[in-house]
Amino acid sequence: MKPALAACIIAFAWILGYLVGPAVRPLLEIKEAEETVEEKPEDDTNVVSLGNARIDLSRVTQDQLPALVIIQRTVELKEAGLEIRLEAGDPVKALRLEGDKVVVSPTDMDIPITMPVDNTDLVKQLIRIGVPVITTEPATPSNPTPAPLPTPVTPAPATPSPTNPVPPSAPVAVTPSHTPTNPVPTPSPTVPNTPATPATPATPATPATPAFPSTPTSPSAPATPSAPPPGPLPATEIVSIMKSHIQGGGLKEFTADQVTNWTAGQPEVVDGVGYQTGTVIYTTQTLFGSRELEAKAYIKDGKVAKWVWPKSGIELK
Repeated sequence: MKPALAACIIAFAWILGYLVGPAVRPLLEIKEAEETVEEKPEDDTNVVSLGNARIDLSRVTQDQLPALVIIQRTVELKEAGLEIRLEAGDPVKALRLEGDKVVVSPTDMDIPITMPVDNTDLVKQLIRIGVPVITTEPATPSNPTPAPLPTPVTPAPATPSPTNPVPPSAPVAVTPSHTPTNPVPTPSPTVPNTPATPATPATPATPATPAFPSTPTSPSAPATPSAPPPGPLPATEIVSIMKSHIQGGGLKEFTADQVTNWTAGQPEVVDGVGYQTGTVIYTTQTLFGSRELEAKAYIKDGKVAKWVWPKSGIELK
């Protein structure tokens, strides 16, 4: 009997597996395939950081690239057989981005130079103009594990200490020292009527002192009109101020002997401050020979306040 029952069970299991197996096998293969898939890490080759912010340079378009960037550290390199030295603080032209590097060129020559982005202020300028920033704040786990609750401690019941009851004290009887036989009433003193004090007559009011007519004051003198604001300086004085400033060593970029043209400009207002302006054309030597450049002076109170390059607005030292 038992071998026949076992044979029936085996036959039933074989038939059930034959019928159900084809439907279950694809589900098992899909589950196994999902478990073997691995997430690929995000490619951050083009991501640069500045403080708590990161920028993906691959998403920066050519239109968002500034015209000029500032060198942060002195660079000495050789390009096209020439030795080039870029000092910290020098402006250079930003040409394009290549991965996590930027291709720049000196302002007085057309030689492309590739350098790391963090050697310039490019990231600061991109953040300033509103390029999307990737924050580096730590992500919050989707299913945080709750901390275990502290086990409550049940205080032990206090055992009352036995107290010896204090028996109530017996009342004490108070016995008077003597009892008066015929008490004599004490007469109350009679208070005589005091006459009312007559009222003091009111003191008459002192008559007010007549007011004397005030002494007429002399009419105030008419206000002196303020002097009109000074007008624009003549062209000869603007040129003289620029020459004196350069000859006195106030500018290191070029000397008065390099200047080929002196021109007085129009008054301008910068950050709410009015200036007289003047421009000069000077000649300088570059790797490609002699070249003429333009500089602009802002004059305030008869002195040169600063020199700038007119096109970029960068101040000259």
